[in-house]
Amino acid sequence: LARLPRRLLVFRTVKTPAGFPHAQAFMGVTQFFEFMPEEGGTRVRLTGVNYPAGAEGDTLLGFFKAGNRTTLDQLAQRLALTPLDFLAGQCWRGTLPGGDMDTHCFKAAAGQVRDHHDVVRAAKTVYSGDTVYAWETGALRFTYTDMSGGVMKGSVREASDGLDFGTSDYVGTDGKRVTIATRWIRVGADAYEAHDTSASDKHFTRTTRYTRVD
Repeated sequence: LARLPRRLLVFRTVKTPAGFPHAQAFMGVTQFFEFMPEEGGTRVRLTGVNYPAGAEGDTLLGFFKAGNRTTLDQLAQRLALTPLDFLAGQCWRGTLPGGDMDTHCFKAAAGQVRDHHDVVRAAKTVYSGDTVYAWETGALRFTYTDMSGGVMKGSVREASDGLDFGTSDYVGTDGKRVTIATRWIRVGADAYEAHDTSASDKHFTRTTRYTRVD
């Protein structure tokens, strides 16, 4: 019925699946898809008007209250991983401050992006870990587990120049906690810089440039 690019889509359903209950009444319902830019993403709102009064309209409204929520949740899950599109399916390598080579390989599957990384010194892997990114409870969240069993959890949002991980705590198997703030800044199509800052452990204050290697 109407659209404002990137802001609004207005439509009605003119064909329903065979046997859909109250189909004729639903064809009179007007739907509004609104897209509202916010920091770190876009708020999406779906509104339906002109549901008929009475039992027929109540049945339709009850169905679509749940159905539209499922639609929006699936949309969020699908789009939540798009900030990682430039990484998925690629491997990236950088040199850490001490000279070790750190390689990250990202793979997308089953609504998640997985990042496995290996730190190599003198042709031998000395450290490794895995990060899983997925949409959970309204945010793109990550869980990192290293080879010793240490864990870091947090969330990441798209920024104008890359990805902002905010501040998260790494907790080792000994219970030691290290607070790290991380931001990845894209450098052209084939590189990004990982900026890490930690007031609790200066070893984790560093900038590493990663370049695509595959």
